[in-house]
Amino acid sequence: MLISLYRLQPQESQPPAYSTQLDEFIELIESHIHEHKQVSYYADRLHLSNYQLNHITKKMLNKTASEIINEHIILEAKKYLITTPMQVNEIAYLLGYQDPSYFIRFFKKHTHHSPEMFRKNYPEVLPY
Repeated sequence: MLISLYRLQPQESQPPAYSTQLDEFIELIESHIHEHKQVSYYADRLHLSNYQLNHITKKMLNKTASEIINEHIILEAKKYLITTPMQVNEIAYLLGYQDPSYFIRFFKKHTHHSPEMFRKNYPEVLPY
């Protein structure tokens, strides 16, 4: 989804490698977000420094790598909250959080709602 949005934006001339590296970064996030949330993990996998990865994401999306990772975590959490009957602590564990209270604070910080309040605001979408 982020890649599609990026491609719709008018771009300054950026090195073609930036686009490729951004695509690879997004793909890595999608496949490893449940286990890895640190920028350093993704930078290492892409053979970049944290600084280089942040430079690419800032140039291409005007966001830090950390912001992109956090957005993806929140998107995954929302998906599970809306489409499954799973308890919040189960979702937290599924997303790689050992402490559900930390996950709840993280979610609330980024959405201004607790996971339960978010779920209650979207009851018509739940399939169960």
